[in-house]
Amino acid sequence: SVTAILSKAFQSCDKLAKVIMGSGVKSIASYAFSQCVSLTDIYYVGSQSQWGEISINTAGNSRLSAEDVTIHYNSKMAMISVSARSGGVDVVISTVFPDSAILCAASYTEEGQMIQFAARQLTAAEVAEGATGIDLDMSGASCVTVFLLKADGSVAPMAQSKTILLP
Repeated sequence: SVTAILSKAFQSCDKLAKVIMGSGVKSIASYAFSQCVSLTDIYYVGSQSQWGEISINTAGNSRLSAEDVTIHYNSKMAMISVSARSGGVDVVISTVFPDSAILCAASYTEEGQMIQFAARQLTAAEVAEGATGIDLDMSGASCVTVFLLKADGSVAPMAQSKTILLP
């Protein structure tokens, strides 16, 4: 678990728009988010009072308190596990999450070239059951990355992506 975001960790990441932050973070060092001009959303797993307890060095971190940046407190992030199968991947979702979600997966060659990207909205039954899968072209793939997005139009991440290496 991450407990500190070090100085200049994301400095000049001008395309960084969303950050997922666990409640284990206790400090954010100077210039950690300096020049992150696209940052608009922070999904914080902890409460607002826990956020207030984080030691934030304000030098170079003005985006963390900017009016156009929203901190989403008590964000629930799903935990996912992924296993490969012939013609796709199976996904187990181990945490409760909102009623609708979009499952996304991409297969890649060893050189990092994307073979196929697939996405589909999960049914209410799949969400309730916590297990699902997605068909994906696996021919020539060396790895697959899977992630979940909220289906409410915000396309906010619901889980950290999982990448599995294929045999």
